Amino acid sequence: IVSGWGSWAGAGAPPPRKKPRKLPPKLQAPTSKKAEKNTPKRKDDGISTVIINEKRLKKTSKFQLSEIPYPYRSREEYERAIAGNIGQEWNTIHGTKEMSRPAVMVRAGKIIQPITTKAKSKANKQRRAPAKF
Repeated sequence: IVSGWGSWAGAGAPPPRKKPRKLPPKLQAPTSKKAEKNTPKRKDDGISTVIINEKRLKKTSKFQLSEIPYPYRSREEYERAIAGNIGQEWNTIHGTKEMSRPAVMVRAGKIIQPITTKAKSKANKQRRAPAKF
């Protein structure tokens, strides 16, 4: 090899960078198994392309339910009802209208009176039918 080829040389040139030498795996110091056992396991251990945030997110907590809504008896039953598709591609037209109808229907421009205690008790008695599977 001719000096100067592949690198800068001459007066004022920086000294060549030497890469730190790595020992082969056979000669490296053994890792202690006690230190590995004491570290808590993460949910994303073993998955190189995923990072799971295990912290509690305050912004999403307002969208989480504290208890299961009325017509459902278990978490699985509620999640099954929510997971169903609403679009016309998967359901009949009547079923799509029924699933996507608003809880309260009022004509445009109609004045809505404030809720009174009598109206609240009537609203509690009139409930929607539970979801059908």
